[in-house]
Amino acid sequence: MKVRSVLVATIVALSAVTTAQATPITYSFSGTLTSTLNGSNTVAGTFTLDAATASLTDWSLTGPLGTFNQADSNYSIAQWTPAISPNANFVGLSFGDLTGNNHLWLRFETTLGAFDGSTFYTGSIIVPGGSTGSEYFCGPIPGGACSGPGNSPFSSGSATPVAAAVPEPASMLLLGAGIVGMGARRWRNRHLRG
Repeated sequence: MKVRSVLVATIVALSAVTTAQATPITYSFSGTLTSTLNGSNTVAGTFTLDAATASLTDWSLTGPLGTFNQADSNYSIAQWTPAISPNANFVGLSFGDLTGNNHLWLRFETTLGAFDGSTFYTGSIIVPGGSTGSEYFCGPIPGGACSGPGNSPFSSGSATPVAAAVPEPASMLLLGAGIVGMGARRWRNRHLRG
């Protein structure tokens, strides 16, 4: 009788398992620039956003002049709630290489708390202190790919969450029931022998 109670309690506890949103979340980004810089008009890669702490834990975004990543660039996160124009909430992810010449700005119409990557914004945004938008900036680098300053706004882009391998609650329930069943069988066999 005690074994049944333990088995029922375990199954009830395992069935109550809920899925939790993992933080930080990795996003796969792909965007197209309106102009070609250094023979390319695409930016693609990943970034891992921890919205709870307003920080990036990892990033690797490749554009026309190379890759922005933790080893050779820095980042900042801004939030405008709301911006001056349009009157909406925005999150800004800004990346700059260590030379200070190349910058990547990604803007999303959302707040950090609601960030899901689906609201990439390509228009101009007026914020306190000036204007901003989703753009790629290229500064002149002696002997480099950019012969002069250049910039290109994005014509399109999207960031989608990268699926993490998380066991579904039903799998956990089956695993738990199997373990409890094996324990109950072993307990029963012991008590029948002695």
